[in-house]
Amino acid sequence: MKKKLLILTALLTFAVSAMTVSAKAPDKTNVTYQVDPSYEVVIPSDTTVPFLTENATYGTIEIKEAVLEENKCILVKMDTSGAFVHEEHPKSVIPYQILKGEKEFKSQKYTKAGETTDLTISIKKADWEKARGGSYKTAITFTISYVDQNSLLTPIQIRASQSEIGTTVPETHTVSIEGKHASALYVKGDKGLSDAYPVPRFSKPKFKITAEDGYEIKRVLLNGKDVTKKVKKGTLKLSKVCENQVITIKTKAVSQEDPQTTQKPQTTQTPQTEKTQQTSQAAKTPQAPEKQNTVKNAEQKQEMINQEQDTGQEQDITETTGQESEEQMSESVSQGEIDTADGAIEKESEVSVRHFSFWWLLLLLLTAGIILWLIIILKKRKNNKSEEKQLDQ
Repeated sequence: MKKKLLILTALLTFAVSAMTVSAKAPDKTNVTYQVDPSYEVVIPSDTTVPFLTENATYGTIEIKEAVLEENKCILVKMDTSGAFVHEEHPKSVIPYQILKGEKEFKSQKYTKAGETTDLTISIKKADWEKARGGSYKTAITFTISYVDQNSLLTPIQIRASQSEIGTTVPETHTVSIEGKHASALYVKGDKGLSDAYPVPRFSKPKFKITAEDGYEIKRVLLNGKDVTKKVKKGTLKLSKVCENQVITIKTKAVSQEDPQTTQKPQTTQTPQTEKTQQTSQAAKTPQAPEKQNTVKNAEQKQEMINQEQDTGQEQDITETTGQESEEQMSESVSQGEIDTADGAIEKESEVSVRHFSFWWLLLLLLTAGIILWLIIILKKRKNNKSEEKQLDQ
């Protein structure tokens, strides 16, 4: 409800200041009268600024009624201390400004009814954060003057009225916990797990964050900002608390795999390599037995030829088996030659490297010996020259 101020109320009081009868016109009478000025001004009422509100609506200065003389106006001035004062600790204050639009309001003149001025209360966030917990109040004085438009410094009439504004800064704040399959325990709390913890203003609380079985912590948010890197050993420490906080915990499911099954591919790799090595060695080693088998097959073939000369089919069979054995022998021999050639190349490369390093070391030693010999000769010559100079002197 707005607070109204009626500075002057004149119900159009008519005062006959003079009445004369003109001699030239006895049938006419000239009447003059004067109307006293009246106006009604409404100023903002008492109000409370919500905590952390940077721009709060204060109210409106409104001219409800205005019967003014010519060249006269209504002047409204505002006087304020510019700071809320703590009720219990007067040294604790919260600075503020009364704004008209974006500029600070000081005064305004009005000439007719219906004119208005909207006012707001501006408090910076940094000043809110520094404010001590408790109740704050301040008074604003409005001075209403009826003045001449050409000379605002000499008011004809003056009236004043006050409006009170206040605010309350909480002494505790709430830290809320949000998230599925996880929880956050207030380290200094004694009520166990909760979705909301009251903490003292300006405190630096710690929260132990844990995930349920089968889940792990993916991200941790504080008022929508990622603070995962600030979680040390499962504990999140908040900076100085100046307002309500919300901790959001993001989790992800952990796959329920048997660790032994995950290690099986690692254990089975080594036996496979051993088997492949054994098979490769087995493929290389049985070259000599194959030769023996081929000789035996040849002897058997001769015996079969001598015994069954009339059976042409058997002779063809033995010839094909003989050809197959000869091919196997040639393949085994060629494979052995390739292996021996590879070994010889490797040995030759090793020998060449050794010879190269030996000759390189020998060359370095010879060079060092020559340099040392030259140094000795130069020193001897220098000593001889110094001795000759001494003898000449």
